[in-house]
Amino acid sequence: MLVRTDLFDATLCDIRPYGATVADVQINERTAFWPADDEGWLPWRTHHRARCAYDPENARDTRTPDGHAHLPADSETDDQLLKAADTYRTLEAVARENSFPQLQSKMFVRRQDVQRRRYRVNEQYLEWAFAQVSRGLFKYGESLGRILAWSLVIIGSFASLYLGFGLIEVTGANAELSGLVDALYFSTLTFTTLGFGNFQPATTLGRGLVTLQAATGAIMIATVVFVLGRRAAR
Repeated sequence: MLVRTDLFDATLCDIRPYGATVADVQINERTAFWPADDEGWLPWRTHHRARCAYDPENARDTRTPDGHAHLPADSETDDQLLKAADTYRTLEAVARENSFPQLQSKMFVRRQDVQRRRYRVNEQYLEWAFAQVSRGLFKYGESLGRILAWSLVIIGSFASLYLGFGLIEVTGANAELSGLVDALYFSTLTFTTLGFGNFQPATTLGRGLVTLQAATGAIMIATVVFVLGRRAAR
């Protein structure tokens, strides 16, 4: 039980708080939940090792003296993943109570990662696929940079389709499509649902793509608002 406990400068690596009561705990920037070298970024890492003791991914990153990954007997079971998710939820709450938004965001992502793997273990493949897409595209709504990057990719991709297949035309007398700039302009207007300007779809395929892009843009803009709202609430 950890209630009204001062954990300033404490080292809490490999703690196993599942089932424990944690309330009104105080932490600071030097409170360590995992080894300091696990926080850094290295080009050959596909993910950070900053994970709780229950997380099977933590065991995969722990090496025995002969270089083999150490995997516990109950690795990647639903019970093990449930304990990991509960631990990340606890750390997320501690970070929120102590106004550490970056740590709170990281624990939220870790918890969602574990939940995604629980879907796979429990053979809930539809939920797993949705979580996989959410992780890859938006980082569960935590990465504004990813959302903006994918928005630019979508705008550029649709602009290439409009231009390459001649799917848009310019309205008005003696008006001609000038090339990539006009295609990007039209794609941006469509994505942001601001209208078509002096352009319009020239074919049925063009109208279908415009509808698809407008719907995608509305979803992306709503996601941006959601992410900004989450950040403002922290």
